Amino acid sequence: LLSGQTPKETPKLRQDTTSTTAVTAPSTVNQDSTPNDETRLPHYENAPIVPNLATKKRVYAQWGYQGDESNEQLAFKPKDEIIVLEEDEESGWWWGLLNGKEGYFPVNYTKPVEQVH
Repeated sequence: LLSGQTPKETPKLRQDTTSTTAVTAPSTVNQDSTPNDETRLPHYENAPIVPNLATKKRVYAQWGYQGDESNEQLAFKPKDEIIVLEEDEESGWWWGLLNGKEGYFPVNYTKPVEQVH
């Protein structure tokens, strides 16, 4: 995509993570605390796996983008730092986290953190 263009339809990278399974407390807690890319919450059996955000790539916005909530797009301002959760080089739209919200963002509006300084 060229700068300023929006796809006709935002790519669908995400799988539905909605679950109706009840979370139950385990009788023992797993003491394995080796850091990795994803971590299971220690207090619940069948707890969702959450990403370790400290190990995720981060990008800075070079320009602002209004986004479209109906297409799960993030809105951001110049210099906002977005945590990259999934990359799709082919479409140019990545899935990220900003201010507690997840959504797609156009990667061509951003630069990796190490290239900003």
